[in-house]
Amino acid sequence: MGWTFQNSANAAEYILSSLTNGVNYQVQIAAVNALGVGQWTASAAGRPLAAPGVPRQLQAAATDGALLAMWMPPADGGGAADGELTYSVRWRAAADANYDSDDAAETAGGAVSYRIASLTNGTTYAVQVRAQFTGGMSDWSAEAQGAPVAFHIDLDADSDADWIDGVVVTRYLLGLRGADLTADLSGLDADDATRITAHLDANRSALDVDASGAVTPADGILIARHLMDVTDNAELLDGQTAATDADAVKAAIDALKP
Repeated sequence: MGWTFQNSANAAEYILSSLTNGVNYQVQIAAVNALGVGQWTASAAGRPLAAPGVPRQLQAAATDGALLAMWMPPADGGGAADGELTYSVRWRAAADANYDSDDAAETAGGAVSYRIASLTNGTTYAVQVRAQFTGGMSDWSAEAQGAPVAFHIDLDADSDADWIDGVVVTRYLLGLRGADLTADLSGLDADDATRITAHLDANRSALDVDASGAVTPADGILIARHLMDVTDNAELLDGQTAATDADAVKAAIDALKP
């Protein structure tokens, strides 16, 4: 794209409009009189910026004594380059009328999650997030609410960990998301899938029931088998190379029950 020319009459400044936020532009000026155009100056560079939009899809996933706030970047970053946006997160007990400035934090480097620690299990908290950078600051997002709780795998919320929960964990560890996570399982739908995924994302490390140091589909198979009442140790561990102590696996799974 070539140069765009514009006369500024006798003014010593000129506003360049209809530019695209986030795009770098080069600007030069030259004086003009009846005899012609003078020499162009060296280029000056500039990048139009605006306040970013509001972060999207805020969730507050419950963990033990904490909430994991997770969100999507704003649809309009205001011209921010990758990694330039930072985020402010604030929280309050849902029963409180206002936010306290002490209960806030900032992320860095474009991070789109923040773990809010030192909360009280069973208390519902409200969370908001906003985006900011040199172009300005967005409004606060809509609130998300969550109540910290010791992690469990009663994913269908029926007060018991059973085979359905085992199937969901296995599907999750196989990478299924959305409607595929809960398809054909009684009492669960796509909306539940969003809640369950956030819950498991926030507590993924707790699913390492074979103590291999990595959370894999093998952990999901072990969980599903135990919740399906596979009691024979050899059957429980069949084909699972990382697990060698069936009693330890059972104890680890039982600890995840509500």
